[in-house]
Amino acid sequence: MRAKIERYKSCVRCIYDESVWSRWMVDGRPLQMVFHQCRTRVPYISLRTFWVQFKRRHDIASSKIASPLILRITAIFHEDYALESTIVHENLTQFGREQGIQIQVEFVLLQTFEILSFKAVKFLDGEKTAVLLSPEIFRRFGSDENASAFLLDVQSVSPIVVVFVDGEGWTEAAVESSFRCVVVNSLEFYVMMMESLDASVVGGGKEWVKRIEMMHLRPKILVAVEGCGRRISPWKDMFHGAGLKPVQLSRFAEFHAECLLAKSQVRGFHVAKREAELVLCWHERAMVATSAWRC
Repeated sequence: MRAKIERYKSCVRCIYDESVWSRWMVDGRPLQMVFHQCRTRVPYISLRTFWVQFKRRHDIASSKIASPLILRITAIFHEDYALESTIVHENLTQFGREQGIQIQVEFVLLQTFEILSFKAVKFLDGEKTAVLLSPEIFRRFGSDENASAFLLDVQSVSPIVVVFVDGEGWTEAAVESSFRCVVVNSLEFYVMMMESLDASVVGGGKEWVKRIEMMHLRPKILVAVEGCGRRISPWKDMFHGAGLKPVQLSRFAEFHAECLLAKSQVRGFHVAKREAELVLCWHERAMVATSAWRC
């Protein structure tokens, strides 16, 4: 469950939204991501997923420019996770030093972002921006009108790509389902998530599974239950309504995802392609779907 970004020239910028399993380099070009850390997520960023591509691009860029590559990350987080944000900052800074890349991490309170939107985020001239979103950000707005206004704000920063990571496979069906069906679908989804975690345990990993369940899945389950009665249009409909167009992911992106998955050596996971999405599945059921969009 993770995220990443980058930018050419001498500076890379990323704004972190809580998400899970995201990592794309559309058309092989270096990107930078915008993430909005939503209330129920513990900030967690990892650059591992497309690090091979990132490092290759970094090596090429480093051979052409004298100044070191800078990766800028802005994490928008809830005040309840101040401690976790400090850990994220330390881990990313250390990771950057090990890779010879200067990583700059900034934080913006969620409450501030809700008032000022992207005016609360510092942008530099010449940066290329990518926006990473998840279903959770739309739940916070509570209505189609507010969600549409947010998408207009996203377009105002002129991102070269918008990446959507849907780690809640039950939400699309929830729009037209009864309250009971929504509860059952969400329950089945998170049971599947826990089963996949248990299958991934190696050696003394049970303590980590417990932490993930308590710190990541438990808050999401609570939010899912609380939001069962709410109705908001499917995110794809809102994207199309805002004029965003899906980007066809390359065969290389699919191959890269399969290679990363092969490293886990856990049976039951596989990668599938669904229209313009790459989907991580557990025994044929979708867990996380990633897609890229152009404004």
